Amino acid sequence: FGSWYQYPPNHHLLDSLVKESFDTKDFFIFVSHEHQDHFDVETLKLFSKNTKILIPNYSNRFLKKEIKRLGFECIFLEHFEKYKISNTFYVMPILSEVGVNTDCAILIKTRKFCFFNQNDCKVFELIDRIEEKINFYSVQFSGATTHPNRFILNKKKIKSISAEKVDNKLKNVISAIKKLKPDYYLPAAGPAIFPFLKSSLSYGRGDNIFIHQKELNDILIKNGITNTIYMRPGEEFSENLKIPILPPNKEDLNNYRNSIS
Repeated sequence: FGSWYQYPPNHHLLDSLVKESFDTKDFFIFVSHEHQDHFDVETLKLFSKNTKILIPNYSNRFLKKEIKRLGFECIFLEHFEKYKISNTFYVMPILSEVGVNTDCAILIKTRKFCFFNQNDCKVFELIDRIEEKINFYSVQFSGATTHPNRFILNKKKIKSISAEKVDNKLKNVISAIKKLKPDYYLPAAGPAIFPFLKSSLSYGRGDNIFIHQKELNDILIKNGITNTIYMRPGEEFSENLKIPILPPNKEDLNNYRNSIS
C-alpha cells in the first residue's frame, strides 16, 4: 500500500518493457500470484493487449478472472509441466497452494542457459525434483512480511523474532544453493526499503528482517558459497559483478523519497 519499495529502484525500467510489448510479436508476462507486488493491475493495463499472460493453474480462479477482465490472453501452466514457447525455449512452473496462499516458482530453459527463478515462493522441499542443470538460480534472501515489526511487541521480542526469521530464511537459501549447484546465484526480491516509514527499517538487520546484500554475502562466504552475482535492476549479467550493494544511508533515502514523491 505504498510503503514498500524495491532497492535499488527498478521502476525506471517500466517504459522500455511496455514499449517492447508493442514492438515484439510474441511477448509473454509470467504472473506468479495475486499479491500486489507481483500482480499490479494498473501496470498491466499499460502493456499491449497482444501480450500473452502465463499464470499457474491454481484451483482458485481469481487471477484468471482478473487477467481476462483486463483483456489479455491467459495461458495456464501446470505443476512441473513444460510449456513450450518455441523449439528451443520452454518454461516449467513449480506451484505451491497452501490454504489461501498461492505462489509459483518458474524454471526457464533456453538453448543457451537454464534459469530457475524461485523468487519468494517457498518450494524448497520440491527442488530435488528438478532434473535440469541450473546455470542461474534466483531466490529471495530478505524478509517480506510485517511480522514482527508491525505488531505490538517489546523491542527485545522483536529483535529475537527477527533474528530467528532471518536465520531460517538464510538456512533455506544456503541449502537450496548446495542442492541445486547452480553456476551462479542471483539474490532476488529485495531487500525492501521504506522511504516513508522509520529509517531503521531500511538500514538492515538489527530490529527487523530486511537484511541487505553485505550481510548475505558474508554469510554465504562463511558457508563456502562464492558464485554470487550482485546485479542492479537493468544490468546485463557479468561475472565481474561480485560486490554486494550496500544498504541506503540517510542521503540515499532522502533522494529515493524525492524521486517518487
